[in-house]
Amino acid sequence: MLRYSKKTAKQVANENLTKPYLKKYIEERMKEKEDSLIAKQDEVLKYLTKGMRGQLTEEVVVTVGVGDGFSEERIVKKNISIKDSNKCADNMSKAYIKSYIEEWMCCMMATLKNQKQEKFAQCLASGMSQRKA
Repeated sequence: MLRYSKKTAKQVANENLTKPYLKKYIEERMKEKEDSLIAKQDEVLKYLTKGMRGQLTEEVVVTVGVGDGFSEERIVKKNISIKDSNKCADNMSKAYIKSYIEEWMCCMMATLKNQKQEKFAQCLASGMSQRKA
């Protein structure tokens, strides 16, 4: 194992960070790490589906009588409320509507782009025929 002084180790480290293949590797690993921290669309939809179907649970604190006027608090798991299930359904419908609108907008933009290209080609063709005449 090589041993460097602190100064030399710092210089070697700085040199290594400028090497393209190492820099690329570090950037890829950082992106992978970042990607794993952010929920993907299908993960969110699966979660919302479970909520909509009432398959999600939550922990709540309940007070239970234990006799002689005494009570204690306990943590209990229960299914989410109908209100929360409906909120999941509402969020899912918004996601589907947004997805549909985005897809429709992309199709419209592509259509307009194609129409502009066709019109441009027609203008070029008509301009060329006028020049020849």
